[in-house]
Amino acid sequence: MTTTTRFWLELSRTFPRADCRGVDLEAAAEALGVAPTSVKRWRTTEPPRSIVRCLELHRRAIPATKDWDGFRFFQGKLYTPFSNLNFTPSELLHVFYEREFQHQDKVARQRLQEQLGAVRNEDERREIVGELESVIAMLNAIKCSPLVSVGLGCQKSVRRQVKDNANR
Repeated sequence: MTTTTRFWLELSRTFPRADCRGVDLEAAAEALGVAPTSVKRWRTTEPPRSIVRCLELHRRAIPATKDWDGFRFFQGKLYTPFSNLNFTPSELLHVFYEREFQHQDKVARQRLQEQLGAVRNEDERREIVGELESVIAMLNAIKCSPLVSVGLGCQKSVRRQVKDNANR
């Protein structure tokens, strides 16, 4: 990858247009201290080394917003506006891992709550299945009863008994 291509990719990552198509030339020019036409020209020609270095520093800098006022980097640590509060990279990663652990713990608790609800519902389901099985057994018993069975041997014997009783 050529320096020009790499530089242009860095520009598009650092200063994307609102429609996410290319580079916001005005924002890039303002940050690098040049005219927008110069930024546009660097698409086909190699930018000066000082501009490439300036872009690298700009990408690594703390954003110039109100939320980041008072923060600074010094000797590999991030210093906050509060006295005696600074972070090494490993401490910042620890904060990230702690948040991730808390999130995973929350998700696991929600799953356990859902499973507990399913167990409660499982007990209800078992009771309903038991009731349905007893109803099915009762219906099967009624179906096999000689009074209601259709076309079975039981019904024939009942008819015979009725005929025998009528003939007597």
